[in-house]
Amino acid sequence: MDPKIEGRLRCRYVTNNVPYFFIQPIKMEEALLKPRIVVYHDVISDEEIETIKRLAQPRVKEETYYNIFTNAC
Repeated sequence: MDPKIEGRLRCRYVTNNVPYFFIQPIKMEEALLKPRIVVYHDVISDEEIETIKRLAQPRVKEETYYNIFTNAC
């Protein structure tokens, strides 16, 4: 990445005027300015991530891709 652009990226704690976040702000990292891409850190716990993955597993299926010209996988 260009050092000039990288030097303008910031990390900060944000509250977005949500009372809960005044107690524990969210960590926000700017990854790119144009288009604006941000990464939020530590929003949910590892346990919550595992619960979401477990609940989603029955709905996730493996995709099969076909070549539209040969109808082969």
